[in-house]
Amino acid sequence: MADALVSLSDAEIVQRVRAGDRDVFGALFRTYWVPLCTFVTAMTRDGDAAREVVADLFAALWERRDALAVTGSLEAYLFVAARNRVRTMHRDVQRRQELLVAHEADGVVMHPDAVVMDEGDIVDVRLSMAQAMAEMPERYRAAIYLRWERDLEYDRIGEMLELSPAAAKKLVQRATVMLRERLRRA
Repeated sequence: MADALVSLSDAEIVQRVRAGDRDVFGALFRTYWVPLCTFVTAMTRDGDAAREVVADLFAALWERRDALAVTGSLEAYLFVAARNRVRTMHRDVQRRQELLVAHEADGVVMHPDAVVMDEGDIVDVRLSMAQAMAEMPERYRAAIYLRWERDLEYDRIGEMLELSPAAAKKLVQRATVMLRERLRRA
């Protein structure tokens, strides 16, 4: 069914999903599951959290399919939605940490769940790159992922990161320089 998506325009896919077409939605899910999980993992450095974010994204998409409104590229819509969910997740984690600190100041000790980094599947060749990227700001990691892993052009990267193509190109260039510097130090 994923091949069927190729023959449909983004508007037709959105229309079919809004109409409750489970086959088209399933194909959309299968087509974007891995790319979105990889993208979110690059931002969060946590594969389990990435899978949860993307699963929640698709669940919300299906639950609110009647109100689905995509004006541009469906792919860009999904990547922007995933990025926004990661930002919300980071904000929520920050709020939780602030509450824990406030409670500890009041003498109430709370222990949050331990966060486990899921890097066991990364091969040795990519380990140093992954570690260097982990130290980079989220926006730089996302830009490098979209350019190198997804092999997207700067106009598509700009669309997904809500930048102009020129700004996307500069961001990728700056991220590449930063990554090289970090790898030299490693």
